[in-house]
Amino acid sequence: MKNIESSRGALPAQHLSVLAENRFIIGLKKDNIKPASIDLSISGEIYEVKNSFQVPENKTVWETINEVGYIKHSIDKPIRVNRTYVAKLNESLDLPQNVYGYANPKSTSGRLDLHVRLLADCISPYDSIYRKGWKGDLWVLIKPKSFNIKLYPNISLNQLRLCYSDTRIGGFELESLMQSPGVLFDPNTNNRIGLKEMQAKDNQRSVILTIDAISTDIPLGYVANNDKDLVIDIKSTYKTEDFFKTVESKNNMIILQVGKFYILSSYEHVVVPVGYASEMASIDDRFGEFRSHYAGFIDPGWGVGEDGKGFGRPLTLEVRAFESMVVRHRQPIARLKYEHLAEIPNIHYDSIPSNYTRQIKAKLAKQFI
Repeated sequence: MKNIESSRGALPAQHLSVLAENRFIIGLKKDNIKPASIDLSISGEIYEVKNSFQVPENKTVWETINEVGYIKHSIDKPIRVNRTYVAKLNESLDLPQNVYGYANPKSTSGRLDLHVRLLADCISPYDSIYRKGWKGDLWVLIKPKSFNIKLYPNISLNQLRLCYSDTRIGGFELESLMQSPGVLFDPNTNNRIGLKEMQAKDNQRSVILTIDAISTDIPLGYVANNDKDLVIDIKSTYKTEDFFKTVESKNNMIILQVGKFYILSSYEHVVVPVGYASEMASIDDRFGEFRSHYAGFIDPGWGVGEDGKGFGRPLTLEVRAFESMVVRHRQPIARLKYEHLAEIPNIHYDSIPSNYTRQIKAKLAKQFI
């Protein structure tokens, strides 16, 4: 435990393995340890509730479920669009006194428009284990928004990263990282995009992503079919055209219709150096009334390539507009926050198999061919 106790930053795979071996993480399968996060897995215990809820600071998730009321749901049946469910996770935590955590939906959950939020005993904020040394059970709040979804026990819908001390970077350190080795690259030239070349800037210790709105032979993006009777079995594959329509731009502009769910792409190609992790975050609402992502965590090594000399890949955006709006090519759409790792991980994203390592434009979930 010496490295965990003396390091600053998000914990890499080898530290997460030590926590699991010492039962600080209980019920975790080895295959669910990723470069700087763990995949949490659902059990077969799932309930339908009438409304979303947050957990009071003095109650467990199970006590709260009983207060709001529930109906037991058979996992053999699909979960339905715009209904709310709570599933118990196989994993629980008994963290060291200096470790805390945050969760994000997995990429596939976000691209299926499946809203997923971590719930923890006696913790009110979603997706947070903000108390160091926390102990308790974990649950997940699930709400499908576009498609009915057939789930299975032991699948992963969200991921948890654990941290020691403040992981965030900003200011001069972020500017230096953008210059060398670089985190944003122009796809047309492979040139680094530094702080001075960004399309917009903020004061939130983050870098700005813009939207790709130029049509090519490769689909620019996708918009979900509005047929609420469609069912996706999360272990099956489907034809894209049965569930999505392609998005086209006109005069380098995309029209987003209110309430519809879009899969789009960043213009910039993104690298997450192996000593760092990153999280996509919402941009200031002065740029427009929309949501730009529903997943958001990017493991170390994204875009570095197998030889460490990559020029990044675009990030897929899960977009929902709250008013009908036009977005233009290179319009600011999201921001990225970078954070330290406590140690270089013994594996990184581009060194392991993934459905998303070859994306060059907007990429649908792995269920679509």
